[in-house]
Amino acid sequence: MKFPDIIIIGGPRCGTTALWYNIDKHPRINMAQPEDEKIEMFFWRMKRWNLGIDWYKSRFSNEISGEKTTGYYANKNIMKIISKNIPDVKLIFCLRNPVDRAFSNYLMNKRGRRVSQTYDYNLLRKRYFNDGKYITHIKNNILPFFDSMQMKICILEYMKKDLTSEMKKVFDFIGVEDLNYKSKKVSVPLVRPGRTRIQDIEISRKEKFYRYWSTSNEKLKGSVRKQSLEYFKPHNEKLFNYLGYKIDEWSN
Repeated sequence: MKFPDIIIIGGPRCGTTALWYNIDKHPRINMAQPEDEKIEMFFWRMKRWNLGIDWYKSRFSNEISGEKTTGYYANKNIMKIISKNIPDVKLIFCLRNPVDRAFSNYLMNKRGRRVSQTYDYNLLRKRYFNDGKYITHIKNNILPFFDSMQMKICILEYMKKDLTSEMKKVFDFIGVEDLNYKSKKVSVPLVRPGRTRIQDIEISRKEKFYRYWSTSNEKLKGSVRKQSLEYFKPHNEKLFNYLGYKIDEWSN
């Protein structure tokens, strides 16, 4: 039994599921999953803590193993606990225009009937903006416990633009050879009639292409988008200073 070598720590609605599937295609890497048709472990978020460390470690095998749970990065205590147990783990942090991320999160919750209100700026700001303050989470929750060289930042907009090139960077970070696959649009990997999540994963592992999802791209518009972009402007500028480059796709 072993701890994971890689953890995708977030963020939500930033392409982490597609990345999980694409990393899992590598013959030297096993991306672990729990036993209930999900791919997020939620262990360090305490949802499966009662199963114990040995259960968690039993999920990982192969030369290199990993997991993903989107909310890890936003909780300082979680990142601290992970660092004490797996100090050398490699972290992958997926980012997306925080305005689009917030609206996508709202739409997902609306579809799942976890929110009933029609959105407005105040609702989005109160319930969904915190997860998009990436630089705050990096400085407060990650860097106090991990070296910056242990973290790979993936930008969703860059992944959409050139998935093959971006996956090469991911595999370079992990320390394995590149697969050099092309990308292909597929249906969102929900459990469908006649196919389980586990079967979908097995199908994906045999594919010789990287997946990206054929989702409807509903975009926040109008004055609410303008207000939201203005809100995130100082947060994004601090992030760009940290990264050493500007993400032009986040400007509008």
